Amino acid sequence: MMSDLSLCVKKLKTIGGLDTIRDASNMMFSQDIGSLLIIDLEELVGIITERDVLRAIGEGCNPDETKVKDYMTSNPVTIKISEDLWKVRDLMIERKFRHMPVVNEGDVVVGIASLRDVLEECARSNDHRH
Repeated sequence: MMSDLSLCVKKLKTIGGLDTIRDASNMMFSQDIGSLLIIDLEELVGIITERDVLRAIGEGCNPDETKVKDYMTSNPVTIKISEDLWKVRDLMIERKFRHMPVVNEGDVVVGIASLRDVLEECARSNDHRH
């Protein structure tokens, strides 16, 4: 029996690549989220996370001038919403991803999954792999 990844998918939160690091930081803080997706012409072009913002500040950037596109991860790895939850968990742990964009069968971004939510759903699941 497959576990349902859709239970872990959070609403899509986006920011523009030309927005500033301060904009990204303010949005993540005010919405209590750890990442934002960058969509251009309805295509996923990147993801920026709280760690990227910290790296930018740590490297001495001016958060009011530095653009999201300069610190985002371009062309991020995505997961299909139909993917088995346990496989998603394994991938996120293996690749050290804390957030992953989720796409539908047509590769359209439908949201984002966090490692915390995936692990919580795995813990709730009655599906034991071993």
